[in-house]
Amino acid sequence: MEILEMNVKEDHIHMILS
Repeated sequence: MEILEMNVKEDHIHMILS
């Protein structure tokens, strides 16, 4: 579960950085 949350957060960061 924690890994999934971290993955989602990373995805959000990537979208924000894009």
